[in-house]
Amino acid sequence: DRGVRFKTYATYWVNQAFLNAIYNQSRVVRVPAYIQKAMKKIRDTAATLGTQLDDLDAISAESGVPVELVRTAMNGNRYTLSLDQTLDESTGGSMGDLVEAESAAEPDGAAERLRMTGVLRDAVLRLSLREQKVLQLRFGLSGGPRHTLAGVGERLSISLERVRQIQKGALEKMRAGTGGQLLEQFA
Repeated sequence: DRGVRFKTYATYWVNQAFLNAIYNQSRVVRVPAYIQKAMKKIRDTAATLGTQLDDLDAISAESGVPVELVRTAMNGNRYTLSLDQTLDESTGGSMGDLVEAESAAEPDGAAERLRMTGVLRDAVLRLSLREQKVLQLRFGLSGGPRHTLAGVGERLSISLERVRQIQKGALEKMRAGTGGQLLEQFA
């Protein structure tokens, strides 16, 4: 109807769809499309000027991009690095070697945790078997999962209120004894 072939009109929109997909999916951390477009314009301008990307004012004046947007685009132009990337060919070290493992125990923390476990075990052993079982299930002391009051009640075939009473009494016994004073230092 307008005298324009459909192919001409569709080509523009297909091209736009591809560019948007590239802008939105090309990085691990998504950078907005306008920042990526500004960065492309800045790189092209820096190449024509023959300067590095350090002279923000010259790049801004030549490209027509405001200085603040140039600064923002430069900050957004960071790429992610693989943790498997080698740092030094001779030693074979990788970036992952520099990252501390969260699961690695700190020497001071491990000794403190071991001492606290011993004090807690002694305090729990002074309780009755029923109180021990309630606390083990309730707080996961034996390495198992923590249970709610209702969950403990179901496992021991007692009411939720009775579980709460046993738990309260057991914790009071633990606080009152010598183990309570030792446990306070870990709180």
